[in-house]
Amino acid sequence: MLARVPDDAPPPRQFKFKPKEFERVNPARGEAAPSADHDVYAIRQELRAKEQAAGLDELAPKVVQSRRKKDFLFLLASLVAFFGVIAFLGRGNPFVLVCALAGLGFSICGLSWVMWQVMGRY
Repeated sequence: MLARVPDDAPPPRQFKFKPKEFERVNPARGEAAPSADHDVYAIRQELRAKEQAAGLDELAPKVVQSRRKKDFLFLLASLVAFFGVIAFLGRGNPFVLVCALAGLGFSICGLSWVMWQVMGRY
């Protein structure tokens, strides 16, 4: 339930920002020649000329070798060794052998999917 405002209540305060005064250093474009100290365009042109003189504009192809293939082969060898040992030790029990082979298949598929589909280049 809303409270009723009495008739003799003062009006609510209006909050506003104060007008800001600022000093214009550069004149608007096309009016007058800007001073050399504060002309952003002239400063940027000077910096650009220095960059070009130093040869920083030239783009050299950067070859980054991915470690993904090496990491994939290492993890793949680790998985094959792990499940291979389990399959070898459990070769007398068909349940252990089938579970080890299934685990090997699932882990290889999962590793391939994560390494080549989910992860980006690194």
